[in-house]
Amino acid sequence: MKFSHLMFWFLMLSGLTAIGVAGWRIVDQPVVSASIDGLLTDQEIQEVQSVVQSVLPQSMLSLDVEKLVAHLEDLTWPDRIHVRRVWPDSLSISISKPSVVARWREGGVLTSRGEIVFMNDPAHAKLPVLSAEIASPAASMNRFEVLNSLLGASSTLRLTGLHQNQLGEWQVELNKRVAFKLGSDDIHARFRRALLVYEVVSGQELANQQSDSTNTPLGGGPDKTKVPTLDARYQNGVAVSWPSTLDQLVAYGQ
Repeated sequence: MKFSHLMFWFLMLSGLTAIGVAGWRIVDQPVVSASIDGLLTDQEIQEVQSVVQSVLPQSMLSLDVEKLVAHLEDLTWPDRIHVRRVWPDSLSISISKPSVVARWREGGVLTSRGEIVFMNDPAHAKLPVLSAEIASPAASMNRFEVLNSLLGASSTLRLTGLHQNQLGEWQVELNKRVAFKLGSDDIHARFRRALLVYEVVSGQELANQQSDSTNTPLGGGPDKTKVPTLDARYQNGVAVSWPSTLDQLVAYGQ
């Protein structure tokens, strides 16, 4: 009686083991495909595919999902990554990219969190350019946003560049092909003063161009390759260098 009971349990366990092994083999199929979801460029999709290929061949159960996610994070540009198994033999990879606010120096881009990532997206060519020798990327982005807000919603001006040199002095570039030198102190006050002077000088320049439209100035007219520059580093004034027949430097006080 005892022998028959032992035999029964032995056969039962053997059967369950065989079923388990067979089930494991059915479930643990090789990964043969991976779908990639997200608003990615063709190059970014290729980068993701290259990472996936680097961890294959793997089977569905032996695949280390966390390791795959870590490899994808090494690309630097993904913001959120979600990988899940899709039975019997596929992976689903969802990737979102961070919100990008500006280009950083040459090659990198700056996210809304002040992080530098490297993304190859042609749309980024239209973004403003930031660089700084002393300030952090996050601090530079914050200064850019504050200065941009000072332009006002109704203004046709917008910042296209913000740069800091090794002395800590800032210079902004605007879409009207004009640059403001702001120095390292009282940046916001100097920016406002430069804006006021720019409105006066640009208005005068436009009026001069309209009144002189039928005449060719001595020397062939303004040098259009030169960028008008307003230097607001003075305590109570702004020095203006404006492309003209004769370069002039005019100081405007408060």
